[in-house]
Order: sequence, then structure tokens, then C-alpha cells
Amino acid sequence: MTIHIHGAKRPATRARLFFGMLAAVIFAIIQAGCGGPVYYDEEGRGHRQPPNNPNQSAAHPLVLTAGYAWIDTFPPGDREGYVFRADKTVLFLSDHTGPWTMNNGGTWSTNGNRLTMNPSPYPSPTIYEISGDTLRINNTHVLIKTMGVTFQ
Repeated sequence: MTIHIHGAKRPATRARLFFGMLAAVIFAIIQAGCGGPVYYDEEGRGHRQPPNNPNQSAAHPLVLTAGYAWIDTFPPGDREGYVFRADKTVLFLSDHTGPWTMNNGGTWSTNGNRLTMNPSPYPSPTIYEISGDTLRINNTHVLIKTMGVTFQ
């Protein structure tokens, strides 16, 4: 047997509708606040705030967070790689003598799909493409985004 109290269903339906819409609005506000660009500082740390100084720039796909580097696919002991920093410096790495060492550094810039490094180990023009965790330079040199790269 079902007992109905006159008018009881209507307030419960309104309350559900109100709280459902409130939840949807809160969810939309949270989602909007979590998006947007990430800006990287000289150490590769990401921030949501816009840059306060000229050494910060909007995220560039070549710039990886600290501890990551673009490393080629040769076996250990023959590998080389790069760390592109947001301040437009690039570090050249190798593990030819054991642990990762920084051989030298330089600067980098891009224009469309053209990459310029100074000094450059590649002939000009240098074309780059990033797909997922893979960086291809001049369609011949393949580098993989690698975690845990520390160097001296």
C-alpha cells in the first residue's frame, strides 16, 4: 500500500533540480579554472600564472619538465640528448663516458616547424616534428622523451 502526502513530491523534485543544477554550475566553474596555458620558468617548473619576467614563456612542446630530456634511441654508452629550456637555452647531453654529462650548451628558437640551435649539430634547415613522446629532427634523428635524466 502506498501512502501519498499531498504536496510532498513537489518540494522534493524542486530540491533535486536545484541541487543538480548547483552541482553542474560548480563543476563547470572548477573545470574552467583548471584549464588554460602553463608557463615555464628557467628551471622548467610549470605555473598557471602568466609570466612576470622575460625569462618565462608559454609552454612549448620542446620544453620538458625537470628530470626529462629528449634522448636518442642508441644503446647506453652511445646516447646523446637535449634539454630545451623555456629561457631559450639548450643543453647538449651524452652518456659516452658513463653517467650523463653536459657537453656544452647553446640557444634555440623555432619558426613554424623549423628549429634553430646555435651551435647546431644539424645542417640547415632543421625541421622538427613532435608526436606524443617522440621528437623527429630532419625526419632521420629520433629522440624519445625520457624521464630520470640527471647530469653533471
